[in-house]
Amino acid sequence: MILLFLGNVIFGGIKKFSHYWALILYGGMIAALGTLITSALAHYKGDLASAQIGLGIFTAGNPESALHKIATPFNVFTIWEAIVIGIGLAVFTKSSKSATITTMILLYLVLGIGSAFVFGYSIM
Repeated sequence: MILLFLGNVIFGGIKKFSHYWALILYGGMIAALGTLITSALAHYKGDLASAQIGLGIFTAGNPESALHKIATPFNVFTIWEAIVIGIGLAVFTKSSKSATITTMILLYLVLGIGSAFVFGYSIM
C-alpha cells in the first residue's frame, strides 16, 4: 500500500489506485507462475540450485560460483515480468515504451544479480 501511495505521489496523482493494483497484479501473476514452476522443479530435482528456468541451468553444477549468481536472474519469468511492468509504467508516465521496458529489464537484472551476491541467491 505504501508503494502504491508513493507511486501516486511520484506520478502526480494522474492515475487511480486501481491502475496501480492492476499493474502489481499482472506483475505478481507472472512472478507467482515462475515461483510455482521453480518450486516444482526444486521438488523434482531435490535441490534449489538445480531448479533453474533460465541461464542458471548451464551453471547449476556449481551454485556458489559468480557465473551462476550472474546467470540465475536471466530467466523467462524475470524478463517477462520486467516487460509487463515496463509497459504499464510507460502507459502511466506517457513515455517511450522501449526506454521504460529497457530500464525495467536492467533494474530487475541489477537487483537480481546484486541480491544473488548479497544473499547467495537471486530474489528476482
